[in-house]
Amino acid sequence: MKESIGKEIGKTLRQLRHERGWSLDRLSEATGVSKPMLGQIERGASNPTITTLWKIAEGMGVGFSTFLQQKRPDMEFVSADQTEWLEGENGYAVRNIFSKHEQAPVEWYEFVLASGGSHYSSAHPFGVEEYIIVNEGRMEVQTKEASKQLMGPDDALRFRADHNHAYINAGPEKVKGVLMLFYTAYRQ
Repeated sequence: MKESIGKEIGKTLRQLRHERGWSLDRLSEATGVSKPMLGQIERGASNPTITTLWKIAEGMGVGFSTFLQQKRPDMEFVSADQTEWLEGENGYAVRNIFSKHEQAPVEWYEFVLASGGSHYSSAHPFGVEEYIIVNEGRMEVQTKEASKQLMGPDDALRFRADHNHAYINAGPEKVKGVLMLFYTAYRQ
């Protein structure tokens, strides 16, 4: 992760924590992330992993992209060189394309999963749905109660993501695709 992203994540985290009137202790309890680590992230002294940032977002009840977004214009074009990839564990990388806002309860991501790679995600908030389109390669998506779905190029999948789930690439080539998180709680 580039240093500039880490500093912006820290500023956003501090702002959100202050808006809620939370101490670092309270934030640690809500997220499961240690108080020293949260302090380092807020100061920009440490860049969080994707997993840590998900824990923070979910514990605070905000979208993952909240930590990556800028002010929203009336029209937005995103070229490939405008966004930065966040490297995860086990060959998983993601870049935020469009962020969740009050008027648009969705987050769009492009992802890459290396050959032999995997990404295990804890449950998102209640009612969140994931939509995935695979552009290249093949992967397996595992959802609630050992439900599995093999996906290939141009395949699409929707599932409730308020349960643990995983993406697994056991194939010889990388997987590229698009992922959308839909926050159904906004539907009224």
